[in-house]
Amino acid sequence: MIVAVSLQSKTKNGCNFQRFSCEVKSVSIKKTFCTMAIEYVKVKRTITVGRNPGEKFQARIKRGQTIDEKDLCDEITESTTLARGEVKLVVEQLQYHIVKHAKNGESVQLKELGIFYPSISAKAVDSVDDVTSETITRKCIRYRQNVEVRKAMDNSHTKLANVEIKGLQS
Repeated sequence: MIVAVSLQSKTKNGCNFQRFSCEVKSVSIKKTFCTMAIEYVKVKRTITVGRNPGEKFQARIKRGQTIDEKDLCDEITESTTLARGEVKLVVEQLQYHIVKHAKNGESVQLKELGIFYPSISAKAVDSVDDVTSETITRKCIRYRQNVEVRKAMDNSHTKLANVEIKGLQS
């Protein structure tokens, strides 16, 4: 049961600082963090369909580093009163149970995050009698964000990435 939640934001020197406070039963979470911007690069694409085919330009995300489970557990440990082992156990169990339910054809909805649901891809066949489990080519878990996560991502900052290659000889 969540007792209190608050989020305060301010921008300083191009960094969006946010102070997040949350109290859940006996666990208190207080964290100030800096969210930078999602970086993008400009790319040329050749569009072959649609009303205006030809060479076009688009923004494409420049992905940052991947945060692994250990680093995520460390961040959560630093921002809560939970011990690292407790956080690690909860993260491992969350992963285990999402997979377990997906393997049973069930979706898992995390109220503040979104929904994890099972999905399949299958080959197309000529008749309904030809549809069997062997025509299934892929089974996976997909994620659909909830409205709050989508709004948070919509409100995130973007900036053009510096793609200068150091040491490049001309």
